[in-house]
Amino acid sequence: MNFSWIKSQRDVAMFVCAGTAIALAATHMIAFVVLGPAMLFQILELMIICPIVVAPPMLYIVGAAMRAETLMRTKLNKALERHFLNQIYNRKYFFDRIREVLDDQEAAIFMMDIDHFKSINDQFGHMVGDRVIHAVAQTLAKTACATDFIVRFGGEEFVACLIGANTEGAVALAERFRRAVLNTEVYAQGTRVTVAISIGVGVAQHNLALEDVVNIADQALLDAKATGSNKVVLADQPRTLKVA
Repeated sequence: MNFSWIKSQRDVAMFVCAGTAIALAATHMIAFVVLGPAMLFQILELMIICPIVVAPPMLYIVGAAMRAETLMRTKLNKALERHFLNQIYNRKYFFDRIREVLDDQEAAIFMMDIDHFKSINDQFGHMVGDRVIHAVAQTLAKTACATDFIVRFGGEEFVACLIGANTEGAVALAERFRRAVLNTEVYAQGTRVTVAISIGVGVAQHNLALEDVVNIADQALLDAKATGSNKVVLADQPRTLKVA
């Protein structure tokens, strides 16, 4: 039986009340079958007092334990959905969530990659590289709308999903992402680290599989990287949307 609904003290109280009522009914039923109605009437008071005295504290202990387990499981699931370094969603969450989204409505997929990240690591060290990833993640999360979600896809690559997006809206958000990251300030050794991203945009239609949309956006990202970086490329059009 699933008791994951026990999440609050009120739920525990409901569990205790329901369990006590069941204990009362079960006690009377067993006594009626074993002892018969005449004997049951003689010990009726005892049949009422015993379950009321014994059942609630035992049920409270059980209910409190189940509530603690539910809360712990919820926290664990949330922790597994987010990357430990920057606390944004991880790749697993993306594939779980995006399938739900595409079942109901259209969405735009953004494949984003930090430009020249290896050079940042080589020049300033991997600790600074981690700070750059964290700063970019936070910038993207702040720039996104409430209904969007940002995912650390792997390495220095991020994915964003704009739910219910058309092409024009997707391009506008991608450009906001690009400009926001370009204005992100990360300093190392007294020098500001130049941070920029390239973005490939794919708009998901109902007749396209998730893998196709991701591949289309990823190809657009590769086009952006190959033609100078720090730009947005829309997957269904060969032209670059923004360079400066």
